[in-house]
Amino acid sequence: AELLEFEVPSQLVGHSVSELTVTGQMMVTCVVRLGQAMVPSGATVFESEDLVYVCVARSFLGRFRELIGY
Repeated sequence: AELLEFEVPSQLVGHSVSELTVTGQMMVTCVVRLGQAMVPSGATVFESEDLVYVCVARSFLGRFRELIGY
């Protein structure tokens, strides 16, 4: 698995962490908002300029990039 960091893209602002979770493939592990790190719940909603850390299975990296638009 890979631990990746990215600034939340505009298309994910207003969406919840649960929408970016794929059991066994991808999980949001941390969100840094206004300099404060938090362990998100599935109900956490992404805001502009959030820094997001995700753990992604190597076999899922291509799909992950599609999901976040990178």
